[in-house]
Amino acid sequence: MKRTSLFLSSVLIVGLAACSGSHPGVEEQAAASRKAQQTADRLTGALLGELTAAMKEGGPIRAIQYCSENAQNLTNAIGKEMGVSVRRVTIKPRNPLDVPDEWERGILERFDTAARQGLLKADIHEDEIMKMDGRLVMRSMKPILIKQPCLMCHGTGRDIPGDVEQLLKTRYPEDQATGYVVGDFRGAVSVIVPLDN
Repeated sequence: MKRTSLFLSSVLIVGLAACSGSHPGVEEQAAASRKAQQTADRLTGALLGELTAAMKEGGPIRAIQYCSENAQNLTNAIGKEMGVSVRRVTIKPRNPLDVPDEWERGILERFDTAARQGLLKADIHEDEIMKMDGRLVMRSMKPILIKQPCLMCHGTGRDIPGDVEQLLKTRYPEDQATGYVVGDFRGAVSVIVPLDN
């Protein structure tokens, strides 16, 4: 149902573009969507690679240190490289910087509902064109699902070693990001692609 409404709103935007010349056409929308997906894939791939290297270097303790010290910088660098704004968001944040805005929360809740019904796949995404701060943008969200290596820092009590649990409590006293199993919905990569320059 949601996919239909998103499609219909895109058709409406294209129709308005023909009248006003101020909205992007179908090709520009498709290009923006591709850029958003490429950014999300690049970010998740880069973070997974860096965290895997940190785990090999010093186990989950080193991975937590890497994440808390470098993940935001890596995210910002990829956004700059791709010419977009990008971040990771979740309903159950570890880092307060990952708290969603109202639009992101709505998408996260839809993804969470789909996950609970067994319908969420890692390759889906939701796009929407809107005005932000007076600029036309495409906002896009792509889900992040829990993989096996994530469990040492995000799993249940039996998955997380004692020293890791202690470091998490010290670095993230308000942490909500544990209790997951493989395949669970963790959050999403949120991308904003500018459409008017």
